[in-house]
Amino acid sequence: LGQDPLREDADADLLFAKVSQSKKRIGELLMDQSLFCGPGNIYRAEILFKAGVHPNVPGRELGRARFDVVWEHTVLLLRRGVESG
Repeated sequence: LGQDPLREDADADLLFAKVSQSKKRIGELLMDQSLFCGPGNIYRAEILFKAGVHPNVPGRELGRARFDVVWEHTVLLLRRGVESG
């Protein structure tokens, strides 16, 4: 499995290295459990909406700043989901 946004030891740098080399769209990459552990389709849509990133942007065109915003919202939304049940 990929980087788990709920774990303190998740390695966002390693994840960005993989995302930034991919031709796949960020919407697809978020659903790839070998990269991002946890998000499903509903989380994918909400994460990208909150981050202001179109799901069709290729990973290699995302850039570090936008990736960091996507990762931040991934962590926040999944934590909220766990806390609220």
